Amino acid sequence: MVILGHECQSNSPSIQILRGFLAGALRNVGVMTTDITPALYTQQFGDVTYIEESRYKTINFNYNGFYAGPLNAYQNIIDLNTNPDTKTAAAANGSNNNQIALARIAKAYTYLWITDRWGDVPYSEALKGRLISPPFDSQQAIYTDLFKELKEAQAQFDGGKAVVGDILLSTEMLLVGKNLLILCVWLWLFVCRKLTLPRVKQSFWLQWLMVA
Repeated sequence: MVILGHECQSNSPSIQILRGFLAGALRNVGVMTTDITPALYTQQFGDVTYIEESRYKTINFNYNGFYAGPLNAYQNIIDLNTNPDTKTAAAANGSNNNQIALARIAKAYTYLWITDRWGDVPYSEALKGRLISPPFDSQQAIYTDLFKELKEAQAQFDGGKAVVGDILLSTEMLLVGKNLLILCVWLWLFVCRKLTLPRVKQSFWLQWLMVA
C-alpha cells in the first residue's frame, strides 16, 4: 500500500543527499514525456520480443509511484528548505528560495501530468503527513491552484546560489523563465480543452510574457 505522505526530521540524512533527491526526482520528467505505450496501442511503434502492449494487454496504470517518488521528494525539498531547523544545512545545495521555487515548479508539472491523465486526484491534502487516503480534488481546482503555484514560484527565485542537482535547467533564470511561460501556456491549453474557468486577467499573462 502506498502512503501519500512524507516525513521531515531535522536529523534526516536527506539533508546530506538533497542534490541526489532533486536529480533523482527530475529524472521522472523524461519518463513522463517519453512514454511510448500509447504509440504502441496505435501501432506507431512495435515490440519485438515482449509484445503484450502491442497486443492491447490490459495494464492497470496508477499514479501511486509518482506520489511515493518525485512528488514526495519535491515536498521534502520544500520542507527541508523551510524548516528553521534544517534550512541552514539545506542551503549548502543552493539558496533556500531557489530550491523551494524549483521544487514547486517541478511538483506543479508532475501534478499537471497526473491530473490530465487521471482527472480528479489527491492534491490539497496529499503529501501532508502519513495520510493513507487523502481526499480527491476536482481537476478544475487543481488546474486553478497550479496557476497560482507557478506564478508564486517564479517570484520566489532570489538570484542566490544555483541549485545543485538541477539537471534540467541548472537554475539559469533565462531558461527557467522561458520554461515557466511554456508550462503556463501548456496548462492554459489543457484548461481551454477540458474546463470552463473564469477568465484570467490580462495583467497576469503580461507578467508571464515579461519573464521570457
